[in-house]
Amino acid sequence: MSFVRFLRWVRGTVSFRVEGKFAERFLNLLSRSGIPVFQTRYTREGFVAQTTVKKYFAIRPFARKTHVRVRIWNDPYDADGNG
Repeated sequence: MSFVRFLRWVRGTVSFRVEGKFAERFLNLLSRSGIPVFQTRYTREGFVAQTTVKKYFAIRPFARKTHVRVRIWNDPYDADGNG
C-alpha cells in the first residue's frame, strides 16, 4: 500500500456521484477552491469521484451553484471489475 493510499485510508474517503447538466463545471469549481477530488471517472449518468470525508461536507454550495445532484456512491464492483 502506498503512503498516499494509507493516508486516504486513515483520513477516510467518500465516493460520490454527480448528476446534472453542469457536472464538469462542478468539478472545475471544486478544483479551483482547493477541495481535493481524485479517482474521477465518467459514467453514463455523470461522474464518479472521491474526496476526503471532511471536504465532502463543503461541496454542497458548489452543487447548488451548478444545479447538480451529488449522492454518496457505493461502488458495486471490486478492483478487478467483478460485481
